[in-house]
Amino acid sequence: MNQEKDIDSPPDLILRGVRQNNLKDIDLDIPLGKRIIITGPSGSGKSSLAFETIYAEGQRRYMQSLSTYARQFLERFKAPLVDKLQNIPPSIALEQINPVRNSRATVGTTTEINDYLRLLFEKIGKEYCCKCNIPKEQKTPQDIYDLVKQKYSGRTLLICAHTKPKESSQDFLSELLRSGFTRVVVQSEAVLVEELLKKKKLPKSFVIVVDRLKIQETQDKDEQKRFSEAIQNAMGMGDNEANLYLEDNKTYKIVDNFTKWARCPECHETASPKSAISFSFNSPLGACENCKGFGNKLEIDEELVVPNPSLSIFKGAIDPFTKPSLRNWQKKLIDFCQTHRIDETLPYKDLPKKHRELIFNGDKKFRGVKGVFKTLEAEKYKMRIRVFLSRYTSPFTCNTCKGQRLNNDSLRVKISEQSIAQVSSMTLSQLKQFFTDLKLTSREKQISIDLLSQLHRRLDTLETVGLGYLTLARLTRSLSGGEYQRILLGTQLSQGLTDTLYVLDEPSIGLHPKDTQQLLKVLNKLHELGNSLFVVEHDPEVIEWGEYIVDMGPGSGTRGGEVIFAGSRDLFMKADSTTSRAVRDWRNECRHSLMRPLSEPKGDLIELRGAKSNNLQNIDVDIPLKCLVAVTGVSGSGKSTLIVDTLFQALSKIFNGTSDKIGKFSSISGFENLTSIELVDQSPIGKSSRSNPITFIKGYDEIRALFAQTPEAVRQGFSPGYFSFNVAGGRCETCEGEGRVKIDMVFMEDVWVPCQDCKEKRFKPKILNVRYRWKNIDEVLRMTIDEAYEFFKGIPSLKTKLALMVDVGLGYLQLGQPGFSLSGGEAQRLKIARELTQSLSKRSSTLFILDEPTTGLHFNEIIRLIHVLRRLISNGHSVIVIEHNIQLICAADYIIDLGPDGGEGGGTVVASGTPRAIAQKKLLHTSKYLSELL
Repeated sequence: MNQEKDIDSPPDLILRGVRQNNLKDIDLDIPLGKRIIITGPSGSGKSSLAFETIYAEGQRRYMQSLSTYARQFLERFKAPLVDKLQNIPPSIALEQINPVRNSRATVGTTTEINDYLRLLFEKIGKEYCCKCNIPKEQKTPQDIYDLVKQKYSGRTLLICAHTKPKESSQDFLSELLRSGFTRVVVQSEAVLVEELLKKKKLPKSFVIVVDRLKIQETQDKDEQKRFSEAIQNAMGMGDNEANLYLEDNKTYKIVDNFTKWARCPECHETASPKSAISFSFNSPLGACENCKGFGNKLEIDEELVVPNPSLSIFKGAIDPFTKPSLRNWQKKLIDFCQTHRIDETLPYKDLPKKHRELIFNGDKKFRGVKGVFKTLEAEKYKMRIRVFLSRYTSPFTCNTCKGQRLNNDSLRVKISEQSIAQVSSMTLSQLKQFFTDLKLTSREKQISIDLLSQLHRRLDTLETVGLGYLTLARLTRSLSGGEYQRILLGTQLSQGLTDTLYVLDEPSIGLHPKDTQQLLKVLNKLHELGNSLFVVEHDPEVIEWGEYIVDMGPGSGTRGGEVIFAGSRDLFMKADSTTSRAVRDWRNECRHSLMRPLSEPKGDLIELRGAKSNNLQNIDVDIPLKCLVAVTGVSGSGKSTLIVDTLFQALSKIFNGTSDKIGKFSSISGFENLTSIELVDQSPIGKSSRSNPITFIKGYDEIRALFAQTPEAVRQGFSPGYFSFNVAGGRCETCEGEGRVKIDMVFMEDVWVPCQDCKEKRFKPKILNVRYRWKNIDEVLRMTIDEAYEFFKGIPSLKTKLALMVDVGLGYLQLGQPGFSLSGGEAQRLKIARELTQSLSKRSSTLFILDEPTTGLHFNEIIRLIHVLRRLISNGHSVIVIEHNIQLICAADYIIDLGPDGGEGGGTVVASGTPRAIAQKKLLHTSKYLSELL
């Protein structure tokens, strides 16, 4: 499509013969300097084009421009499969993956705000006295002169430095004389240095007279300058201290002492020198000595040690003592209980508190549960001991720093009565207001103007991308992929790069429609700097925002990889493709869902009362069962805290007997109507290539059985086990069925290379010779799920499982695709398919909780997902989705909207009811947005 180009516009990005992954030899001319949207169904080749071709080549070419020395420290990029790629600028990828696993990384360190904050506290922070709890004062030479002028006008003063020389006293005095200092104070008298040198016995320390000055009663600029210089010289010679001696009849007595450092005006305790690094919990200078800067310590957790408190000590309430290696301690514990008259037959939960404490702390003869674990810690160098200990320990807030991660010296330094830890615990929105309201002296303003400017700029950007509810102290590893991407986006905007190609992976994920508009404003700022934006996206509002649209398709996997449309937004809206029709009609589809005749659910309810974990404001929630419930609200409004941390963990404890830490609440009822609880999240299905879609859904056993029944397998005596890559027999023993071999790089990260014996086919040649319907086991594992569905149509049980994976939009995946290569959304949908398979085989009433199941889904795939969720409900189950996608929200039976804002501004139930009822209320955010669709 030839379009006239502006003479000043950058040249087009030219791609010819792109064959990366499933891309089918595509050619494209994409205008640079534009907002480019790459859209299409899941698995249609969007990421292959955007990330594995355009970004990878842009990054590779930039790396090649660097020196050989610099390149050795950087990641190596493999050239993508493309015949020609011209005019590509340096590229930066902002993906929907949070790679951070380090407990030391926080929002503050990731955004670099902590660096500026530490400098600010170094420059204008005031240290508070630990005894008097008042700020220590640091006096400048001008401050000292003003004080002296007030107290000693008309009097003669000696400005002195007290020092203890390292060399001999004789040499020191000689050097002092050569430097022009002629007097020292000895026993209240000013003595000439020349006279003192004549004496045989010399003192070991000296009070050097730097200057003698009569303080005038009138203002004198020359006197002020002379006094200031003398004070500075005295501090330089006297270990940062200067002493003032008052002359009285030719005798001198010390009347004042001043220091370079700040000190308490009451008790005169001197402040320790502070530097930016002393406010870092990642440095020994600033970190709490007890927890080493982590803010918590791993300690024995009573709930993990006693997972079932209804058991007695005799029946094994202390779980670690039931393990074979520690059974001798169980006998010692029972003897201990009998000695101390503790009823070992009484349920643990009914034991008095003092008895439970005694069991854990022990005495001189029996060291208690904690003592046993302390003994085991001596053998932590053994892997099995470390694994064993980890099962019974949890992080508990450090008693020394109270979770603030810093030592007392650092925490005593404050700005506007707030320590750096208190400032870091504010939300970004509160922190922005804190700096806006900050009252500083003219000197402090002059010192901090640049630092405050940088802080305001970064905080503004992060608030604009919808992250105002986060705190600087929040661990980076606890952020979702979407939150992490937006942090990177905010950081990039503050860098001010130009002529750069940014590739973003669905930046709208995890954002409420209200926040999406803010995100687009940030992207516009990035674009206005002269950058090109390539955005992989499904959100219709973001697609409408784009200037140039590339629509991939027509299907997924092998049915995708083609360019269906490439052109301007206006032409795209008139085009006849699946995506363009969906973008044109999405409002009508949502309106149709909203207008459904729905009545308020009147069946069974889960009643959760007094939820008050994190930012939840002691709320009461009624959740209807046997229907699709959508929990909505802006980012940080408390959705995950309510549903995952509180509801799921509480029900998991009830049904499974174990759980992670449960959010605080008063009571829960209505769970009697359920038989189990399942959290279908986006965590990986496995970390090795042995975990794949067909094994995860429990369909591989049937495939192995089919191969074992073939004439060739029967003749060779191959059982189903020979077709497993998990056990010895038919698998390739070189790679042990992995298809790849790990090379230990010793001091560097391990490298995986293809197995040279089996050529990544995992099995021995004799196994690969066995064929079922003209295909061997490797060829079957390389089939897409769509292809496998047709191939195994005659096997009812296998057909049902494959059909469910097709229904959740995963038909493009290969049966044997490694689990680690699946995205979070793909892993989640695979889990939904497995749960559907199990629900069809047994009658139960399970509550399914899904966290943003629409992640990465095309419009049509969301419709299929809704049908799948409806199937779960028709089988007697209940479904709760935490969701921002308006298509799924409109299709829900009931909405619980949290808010009204994120962080401390959220945590309340704004509205609850059917989607139409919520829309008609025309309240904040979700309600207002839905009302615009009516």
